[in-house]
Amino acid sequence: MLGTDLKLRQKTSSSDHLDGFSLLGVRLSYFDTFIDEWCGGREKLDGWTTTEVCEKVVTPRTKKSVCDHLVEENSSAVGRATWFISHAWKYEFLDVVDAVKHHFESSTPDVIVWFDLFSNSQHDTAQKPFTWYTGTFTNAISELGSVLMILHPWNNPETLGRAWCVFELYTCTNTKSNFAIALPPRHTPAFRTSLRDDPEEFYNMLATINSAKSVAFKDSDRDAIHKAIRKTVGFSALDRMVLSVLFNWMVSTLQSHIFLTENAGDEVEPARWLSSLARLFMDQGRYEEAEPLFVGCLERSRRVLGEDDPATLSSISNLAVLYKKQGKYKKAEPLYVDCLERRTRVLGEDHPETLLSINNLAALYDEQGKYEKAEPMHVHCLERRRRVLGEDHPGTLASINNLAVLYDEWRKYEKAEPMHVDCLERRRRVLGEEHPDTFSSINNLAASYDDQGKYDMAEPLLVHCLERRRGLLGEDHPDTLASINNLAVLYDKQRKNEKAEPLYVDCLERRKRVLGEDHPDTQASRDNLAFFRRGIEEMKGMLKSSEVEDRNIFLTQFQTKSEFDESGRTDISKRARDFGRGSCEVEV
Repeated sequence: MLGTDLKLRQKTSSSDHLDGFSLLGVRLSYFDTFIDEWCGGREKLDGWTTTEVCEKVVTPRTKKSVCDHLVEENSSAVGRATWFISHAWKYEFLDVVDAVKHHFESSTPDVIVWFDLFSNSQHDTAQKPFTWYTGTFTNAISELGSVLMILHPWNNPETLGRAWCVFELYTCTNTKSNFAIALPPRHTPAFRTSLRDDPEEFYNMLATINSAKSVAFKDSDRDAIHKAIRKTVGFSALDRMVLSVLFNWMVSTLQSHIFLTENAGDEVEPARWLSSLARLFMDQGRYEEAEPLFVGCLERSRRVLGEDDPATLSSISNLAVLYKKQGKYKKAEPLYVDCLERRTRVLGEDHPETLLSINNLAALYDEQGKYEKAEPMHVHCLERRRRVLGEDHPGTLASINNLAVLYDEWRKYEKAEPMHVDCLERRRRVLGEEHPDTFSSINNLAASYDDQGKYDMAEPLLVHCLERRRGLLGEDHPDTLASINNLAVLYDKQRKNEKAEPLYVDCLERRKRVLGEDHPDTQASRDNLAFFRRGIEEMKGMLKSSEVEDRNIFLTQFQTKSEFDESGRTDISKRARDFGRGSCEVEV
């Protein structure tokens, strides 16, 4: 016998199979039966992966799939599945089981899940042609209707790096099936704490998403999956799908915690979750959704904690960051000044949060072209951060970047360029190639090359940055729009008008829709396009006369404003070549 659940069930029907793919699964309650009666209890499985359970338990005791054996026994534990479980076989088996059960703990009646260890025969492992997966498997996922992916560890999930799991997610998205994410319960507290107190880890996790780098046990599987993705949706679009799913999951998780803490009568915790949710919206460029959350968080903190509480000061700073990103500098500056004065008095001059406020106010002055005010603050902040935080701390790297940006704007390239190179090398090593801050450094080094006329060095950096931002953030994200603008400016300077103009037009239209007609970035795009077109017309007229002998001299009169985004978790802003922007840091 395979288990004690021997209630009679109907015989399996043809609708339980689809061209060789079994749609049968097991009820959640059967996992406990399997663990107790097949494996001898949970203690015996401690540390075992799903692969080990297959090799040591399932394969020796079966001749076909576990589900087929249950059908022969007329067990009610087996039936037509409604959820497909996506997981990595390297995961500990008990983690997977606990994650699935916890996700469905309130479901009634008992959910039936398709779990490959039970639903597939572990003896019939002959490789099927990949066309079977792109056809039959895709149809089967559509029939099941829902996919649950086990995310573990949450900050560097194995599933997002496995080609088969990526293909399952692709199939789910392609068939418009339901998609959900589950964490092992023993890892949930650490996830919640990090989500509330250090969202940087979430962004580090997002930075690991790159479907083009997913791997499989067999190279032939990986190659076939990658080929299918390239021929259909493409890696960039698939990465955006993954990011969208994860973003929606994070929003739902945060909203749930806000609701739970408010219902519990807690006055402090809801503000912390509100701040995290507002931060998430702001980082996605969804400023209108973020603003009321930041305002509400500040009002609650002032009322409950008082004006000088560190949490209240963080709320002041966060709202100022949002106003700065919206181009509302008159609203941002008094908040930054107030926050810096209070932090200096309450926390001391060398406290990391005080240094953060120095950086933020310097960034705002930089944004407004007040370089004489900004430079000593950036230098002061960098020196103290090196001493207090260390050379490789993200905050220190942000300050290196910010000072380099300032030197670029002052045309002090001999100072700026080596700082950009140093910052990029450190960010690649510390944060990784795909981290948003690394993209910012790539962009800003390209800006320095651009300003010096080193176009051949700038172009590949800008193209790479734009491609990855499109893939990870989407076409309409403010960072992506800045990259579109930057590449247009480069092509403009190289007189590649046929490449520059469509980028200028696209960037302006998207900025008007996403940021609004009056946003400084929208106005910069409007000016860029107008200058570009006016320059072409005037150049045509002047080149017909003898007044202009050297076209290069003429073109220097019509330089557009090149905005290089300096965006990320620790430094969020854009750098304009003519109206300089430094970098700000968002706090939660």
